[in-house]
Amino acid sequence: VAKSEVDEMKSAQLEKISGLVHDINKSIKERKAKLAPQIKELRALRATYKEAEEAYTRRKKENQANLNNFEARVGKLAGEERQLRSQVSKNETLFHLLNCSSKLLQTSQRRATNPTLADRILRKYEEKLGSQAALLKEYNGRASGLRQNHSASVDQAESMQGLLSVLEMKLGHLSRGNVGGAASPGHGAHQTFDTRGGNVLQF
Repeated sequence: VAKSEVDEMKSAQLEKISGLVHDINKSIKERKAKLAPQIKELRALRATYKEAEEAYTRRKKENQANLNNFEARVGKLAGEERQLRSQVSKNETLFHLLNCSSKLLQTSQRRATNPTLADRILRKYEEKLGSQAALLKEYNGRASGLRQNHSASVDQAESMQGLLSVLEMKLGHLSRGNVGGAASPGHGAHQTFDTRGGNVLQF
């Protein structure tokens, strides 16, 4: 192959390559021209995205802090709610107790202020007092009778003892034959004996 032919082949290849490079540069320029507005819009969108991302991050932190505060407040309120429920339960128990006591007191007051019931109670009380007074009077009468009977019995026994002594003395006189005769020494003709019952025997 002659040198001239090789040079021609090289020249043709260079021209072909130069055409390809030209076409490529032309295509790149066209694409750059076509993408330039989109790239500009993308840069603006990137700036907007960055601002939005910063605002999102800032708001996320604020929201997380608010959430933490809210959860802490919810926990505190839950504790207060449990305490209030316990207090309400105690107050309900106390209310029911006071209500029952109030009803019992009202019932007692109605019974106390009921004339019929009060009169019945008063009559029963007076009847009991009367029966107790009658029993006391009866017992006092019995005790007085017993004391009188005891005193009479004692007086009667002493009288009988005196009468017995007089009869013994009379029998003694009769056995010695002194009936109607002179009085024995130491014995008066008219001797009196106290029988404590008002009866007097004389010889």
